[in-house]
Amino acid sequence: MKVRQLIETLKKLPDQRADVYFAYVYGEHWRVTVAAEVAEVEEARVTWSPPHDMMRLAVDDDFDEHGNGAVEDVVVLSVEGVNFDG
Repeated sequence: MKVRQLIETLKKLPDQRADVYFAYVYGEHWRVTVAAEVAEVEEARVTWSPPHDMMRLAVDDDFDEHGNGAVEDVVVLSVEGVNFDG
């Protein structure tokens, strides 16, 4: 999803004062989908993580001495106090 698409979708929602949550499968036996309140929206850099088979937030080790690396600038919706280990 692109920022433009997110904005367009949010503008169509009838309740512009509604809280925003991030939904994900908790990971236990029942595979319950839970929701955590979004705490922050920020620009960040992500890079591919083979062990996780998905993107992860980039860290200093992801860059060479010239600041180059296989990273992508994105917008991240962050949640606080969530244990994604399930």
